[in-house]
Amino acid sequence: MELIPSQMAALRVFIGLADRLRVPPADGLAEQVRTASCDHGIKRWQLYLTQEQITSAAYGKRAGHARRASRSSPLTARELFQVCGGEKAP
Repeated sequence: MELIPSQMAALRVFIGLADRLRVPPADGLAEQVRTASCDHGIKRWQLYLTQEQITSAAYGKRAGHARRASRSSPLTARELFQVCGGEKAP
């Protein structure tokens, strides 16, 4: 999976919110985000993810826009996705 810098930043926010989510990011996703490499020539972050991690990351890519994530009750990944303006989650 390749992400532009702003998508990677949003995914990092999603990982950072893990303890506030009712459904946390997929197992191993945080480690993959921490160890991702950036190809500066094409300005893309490269991650090697399982299908489960890809699904989880699809929600998390938009987490950077979720200003409501600071509310007191934890969010599920689905709620986070919807707060970020995504279409209905599968």
